[in-house]
Amino acid sequence: MRSLRPERVTCALQVEYNAAFQKMLDDPANMTALVQYANVATRAGDYEGAISALERTLLINPDMPSVQIELAVLYYKLRSYTMSNAYLQSALRAPSLASDLREAAEQLGAKSQKQQRNSAF
Repeated sequence: MRSLRPERVTCALQVEYNAAFQKMLDDPANMTALVQYANVATRAGDYEGAISALERTLLINPDMPSVQIELAVLYYKLRSYTMSNAYLQSALRAPSLASDLREAAEQLGAKSQKQQRNSAF
C-alpha cells in the first residue's frame, strides 16, 4: 500500500486511503471507485494520485466538466497553472456546466492566469 506523509494524515485517513486505493486497483474502470479514491487522496494531500484517478474518469467519460474543474483545482494547488487553465477552459466550453461551477471556474481561471503571469517573471 502507498504510504502518505504522516504530518497530513491521521491513522483513520491512512486506512481509508488504503481501502480506496485497493478498491480502485481491483476495478480500475469503476468510476465511483476512482472518484472516491480521488476524494480521499485529495484530503490526504496526494494531489498527484487524485489527478491520476480523475484523469482516468475523463478517459471513461470525457463529458464531465465538474471533474475538469476539480482537476483544475488540483493542478492549481500543484502550481501547474498551464494545466489548470487548460482544464478550466475545457470545462467552461461545456454547455451543461452549472452556473455556480461556471462562476467558480471563472474565478479560479483569473487567479491561475495571474499566478502564471507572476511566475513568468
